[in-house]
Amino acid sequence: MTSSTRTEPKPSLRSLLLVIFLPIVWGTTFPVVKFSLAEASPLLFNVIRFGLTVVGFLALSKTARQGLRIILLPRTQLERLIRLDALVLGFAIGVGYVLQVYGLMTTSASKCAFLTATTIIWTPIFSFLTGRERHGKVMIASILITILGVLLMTHPYRDGLGFVIGDVLTLGCAFSFSIYILWVDRAYPRVIGITGSATKAAVMVTSNQLVIASILMLLMLPFGPLTFHFSAVTVSSVLYLAIFATAMTAYIQARYQEVVSPSAAAVIYMLEPVVAALIGYLFLMERLGTEESLGALLIVLGVIIAQFPTLHAAKSRR
Repeated sequence: MTSSTRTEPKPSLRSLLLVIFLPIVWGTTFPVVKFSLAEASPLLFNVIRFGLTVVGFLALSKTARQGLRIILLPRTQLERLIRLDALVLGFAIGVGYVLQVYGLMTTSASKCAFLTATTIIWTPIFSFLTGRERHGKVMIASILITILGVLLMTHPYRDGLGFVIGDVLTLGCAFSFSIYILWVDRAYPRVIGITGSATKAAVMVTSNQLVIASILMLLMLPFGPLTFHFSAVTVSSVLYLAIFATAMTAYIQARYQEVVSPSAAAVIYMLEPVVAALIGYLFLMERLGTEESLGALLIVLGVIIAQFPTLHAAKSRR
């Protein structure tokens, strides 16, 4: 995220394309995971995915190894706070991904992607409830529009065709990711105090939270089925998700997101559910009805409108 006290860097074509590349990759994960669940149980699939990512971070990054040492053996008060941050972030992201992958078992990849995108709306709601922010009319309007979109996508008012459990779990995922977003603002300044670099701080925060999330999922394994067929589908899927959709996107986001404003980034990231819906349509034969399509459009509109106050504030500082 860009600081309010410095001029935003002018994005190069390469860096801008890399930022646009992020939601495209993220959008592919919904159908990839859903397709893989036919041959793998959700928890074990996630454990392998995140475990491979953690191993990659620890093998390639000295900063990630320093973060692991802080989790295991903090030496100062600052390091103890960093470990607490890792626990909160890892728990939030771990629970979020568990709920999301279980949600995909009973809801479509397209609907799951759009409902997950509502994270950007629940975040200011939770921020308001905790007293951290007050919101104006624009934000309230965006929240109401998004909630209407959620109702149209899930149509809980229809007898026999209302909420499926996957919709409920996916909304729980969005809530969990919202808590993550609120807490990560606390984590980065502390980690920068250790690493001295924003990029290294991003690597440490990312690797630390994935370590905790992996441990959480490992602890949950005895409570779920353990199935993983070593087929071309499951192996290629878990490698793709671990290397490209988790490790590589985490680095690109940490390294290049600052080249665009937070508002522009949020709008660009709305490509994620659109890509998921397109791939679901082409390869999983998923179809959104008229009501659900309208709901998806309202969710996109609500998220975009939510960025207007930030965009206005950025312009007023210039």
